[in-house]
Amino acid sequence: MESPRAHWKFELLGAMRSRSGDLVLERFQTQKTASLLAYLAYFPTQRHTREALIDLLWPDADLDAGRNRLSQAVGWLRTQLEPSGTLRGGVILSDRQSVGLDPLSFTTDVAEFEKAVRNGQSGDAVTSVDDARLEALQNAAALYHGDLLPGYYDDWVLTERERLLGLYLPVLRRLIDHHEKRHEWESALDYARRALAADPIAEELHCNLIRLLGASGQPAAALRQFREMERLLAKELGDEPSPAAREMMARIRQNSSPNSASSAPMRAGSALPMQMTRFFGRELEIAQVQGLIETGGARLVTLAGMGGAGKTRLAIETAARLRPHFQDAVFFTPLADLSDARLIPGVLTDLLMLPPSGDAAPLERVAAALAAQPSLLVLDNLEHLIDEATPIVRSLLERAPSLTILITSRQRLNLNGEREIDIPPLDAPTEELSFAPQGAALEQLMRIDSVRLFVDRAQAVRPSFALTPQNAADVARLCARLDGLPLAIELCAAWAQTLTPTQMVAHLNRRFDLLVSRRTDIAARHRTLRATLEYSFLLLSPDLQAFFVRLSVFRGGWTLESATAICRESSDLSPLSTLEAITELHERSLVTAEEAAGEMRYRMLETLREFAVEQWTLAVEEPLQKRHAEFFLALAEQASPSMASLDQTAWFARLDAEHDNLRAALDWLIARREGKKGLRMAVALSKFWEMRGYLREAQQRLELLLSLNTDPSEDSPRLRARALHAYANALHGLTDLTQAESYANEALTAWRALGDASGMAASLEMLGEIAMMHEDYEPAVRLLEEARSLALGAGDEAMTASAVHSLGRIALARERWSEAWDALSESLRLHRMLGNQNKAAAALNNLGLVARYRGDLEAARDLLHQALSEHQKLGDRHRMAISQLNIGTVNLIDHRYADSRSALTQAMKLSLEIDDRRVQAWCVKELGHLTCAEGHFEPGVRLLSASESLRTTLGISFSPADPEQLAGDTALAKSALGEAAFAAAWAAGTALSSKAAIEGIINN
Repeated sequence: MESPRAHWKFELLGAMRSRSGDLVLERFQTQKTASLLAYLAYFPTQRHTREALIDLLWPDADLDAGRNRLSQAVGWLRTQLEPSGTLRGGVILSDRQSVGLDPLSFTTDVAEFEKAVRNGQSGDAVTSVDDARLEALQNAAALYHGDLLPGYYDDWVLTERERLLGLYLPVLRRLIDHHEKRHEWESALDYARRALAADPIAEELHCNLIRLLGASGQPAAALRQFREMERLLAKELGDEPSPAAREMMARIRQNSSPNSASSAPMRAGSALPMQMTRFFGRELEIAQVQGLIETGGARLVTLAGMGGAGKTRLAIETAARLRPHFQDAVFFTPLADLSDARLIPGVLTDLLMLPPSGDAAPLERVAAALAAQPSLLVLDNLEHLIDEATPIVRSLLERAPSLTILITSRQRLNLNGEREIDIPPLDAPTEELSFAPQGAALEQLMRIDSVRLFVDRAQAVRPSFALTPQNAADVARLCARLDGLPLAIELCAAWAQTLTPTQMVAHLNRRFDLLVSRRTDIAARHRTLRATLEYSFLLLSPDLQAFFVRLSVFRGGWTLESATAICRESSDLSPLSTLEAITELHERSLVTAEEAAGEMRYRMLETLREFAVEQWTLAVEEPLQKRHAEFFLALAEQASPSMASLDQTAWFARLDAEHDNLRAALDWLIARREGKKGLRMAVALSKFWEMRGYLREAQQRLELLLSLNTDPSEDSPRLRARALHAYANALHGLTDLTQAESYANEALTAWRALGDASGMAASLEMLGEIAMMHEDYEPAVRLLEEARSLALGAGDEAMTASAVHSLGRIALARERWSEAWDALSESLRLHRMLGNQNKAAAALNNLGLVARYRGDLEAARDLLHQALSEHQKLGDRHRMAISQLNIGTVNLIDHRYADSRSALTQAMKLSLEIDDRRVQAWCVKELGHLTCAEGHFEPGVRLLSASESLRTTLGISFSPADPEQLAGDTALAKSALGEAAFAAAWAAGTALSSKAAIEGIINN
């Protein structure tokens, strides 16, 4: 069977990008390689001779060198365009004489654009545009994402760039004319702005936009645009507006003058921008602003946040609520399109509709007008004008004592008296909701502002959309992965007309390609999420850009120490200190900071991090990730010996904070086949993984690393022995007892070869624990006695205490209560002396079990709660689950059924999170007894049957649980249900899988 042919879409307008299904090619071997592909795609109907291509791309190279470069470029393109599994030669057609592309294997946005232009053309320019032509023209405008191949300057590119622009501008003119005739001002203005963006120094296009602004009732905006045209013409061409342009502007001003017969009386304040969508959340921030201004006397308030956080909308909503306080003297000024802060006074004179004056400067006139009564001035999107605008803001506040200014910006002004309110993203769902009952989860989700926003915007494009049990998890996942960022959520929800939430989640792997708006009535900088973030990025200095990009190597945040070690080892960075750089990024709303464990920890939103990663170059990526991996390897090895000491709480907290970084570092080492370093890191983290319940993660990574580690150096045998023991321990925790026993024996053999008594003791203890779980008590005792003897001989106090603890557990399983109490009490003493709070808490837990079986329920409850409290402080989820299980069992025996169900449910949730199947089986068993005790025999029998099935599958024992309890409950159930119903319930329970049983318990 022939391999399938790859099909590519080559995008040449606004960027150089190639797509085939989920494959996206954006980085090229060299720019010449990209130029070659672009040229072949642009001229698809011909085969190009090799000599012509060499002359086009490498005109200064001799023929042999040129042939070599062309062959390398073609070879590299073939590896990218014809990936494994596709037809060889299905895209690139080459022989000794020529090179080309198979026209059936690709399309280009240029070809689609030109086809749409042809379909939208009319023989008579005056003829109105019918629906088919209108759609074609709109498609053509949408396809033109920017100039042809920006950043490429080959002669053919420059020629074709000009030709395509010559096709694009007439399309926009037809669309502008069409919408203007229908008074569809928003659409007409959007196309006029696009035309001006394509040719920003064309007076005709400026005048077109000015005329439309005047016709749509925006004289102040028209005047701003006229002044911008004056500035650009003077700067770029040394020219000034034509008399016709000046006359048009004069007519607009005359028609909008308060003295003109047709105009309405001037309002006390300007109209706030009309909002066509619902507003969600931000009650806290609005209340803060109102409190600062209405009662706190603040006169300068800055709403600071990253691009897309919703600052403008928040300012509009806040200003609307403040109108009564200022008796409607509220003025809103958008500044995003202003390129020079010196134009602000002129913009404000237009906003306030102040009459011309030849004497006073614009700033003086504005200040005098605003001083006439208490006023609120909103300056929106000031970040790009901060340095030059700050003196203007200060002057206005000084000259107009009754003026209050509300600013939106990505950074504060740092003026005396300024009050800053950080605008974070909206709250996003947490994983905890996944354990809530279905109805409660939906209700809770719809109280989360990011979810409400998503649902509302999705319903705007698909009215039938609703949050349902089927899509709730994906909607929650979308809002969380989009960091609760309003712009990102709106852009994502707009795809609801063609994608389900599940499909959106899948597309988020390339979020910047998904988060693109098709709307024409929003600013260009907000039309894509990438454009919004680029706007912030370009406001940074080159040094700060480089530092920001390097910080994206961190996952889940970083400290000052780690940023200095990893991100400052590069000669192209300025001597600006790490702290100063982080502070500046924080001031620009690109980095957040919060105090944790006595030091500041910094992070960037995942959306920002992914954008920064896109800016990596190959020269930056490899050394940066290597430094990151080596730093966190060193941290893991520094933490390892302290995880069983008095400092264990602090170290576990440190590793918790760095867990995402540790994972990323280890994954990078694995990807680079750095087996030895990877094993060192995995072994160092094994205790952390065990305590936090990440046993499946430990098992998977250790399994992979053990297969990679073939280094024959001296340290490898010892390292491998440690890794084998850690792997066996993970398998033991996952109740994979057969495999755990096999690898523990392999580790024991390795320790014996090394003559390491402590290592042998550790492996023997694990083998003893496994034997105990199989109820092979005599072999278990022999193994543990040998482990204790070896540990004593080696002077290993920690291992000695651990072996004593395990011997106490065997005595407990064998119902030798006094022996168990003595051994566990000794274990508690030894672990407390060594400072190992967690192992001491485990001893308390088992002492609580001894008290339970002795019938002293109060003592049992007290000991178990002590153990739970210690495990909670340390975050040991595995032992927290065990303590909750035991508390639930004690409360069941004591007929405290509600308390019992609460504790058992918590134990079940924890065991499900950490994939602890042994505790899951125990929880199912105890919940079965509880359900029978409450008189619900049919579901109780199902649970008891499921627990027996799970126990048998896992090969574990429920000792020393009283078997008479199972016999008693089954007898009662048979009596209540009858033999047939009991048998049916027992069969139903046996058929339940572990997952099904647990999900049923959680949901009920």
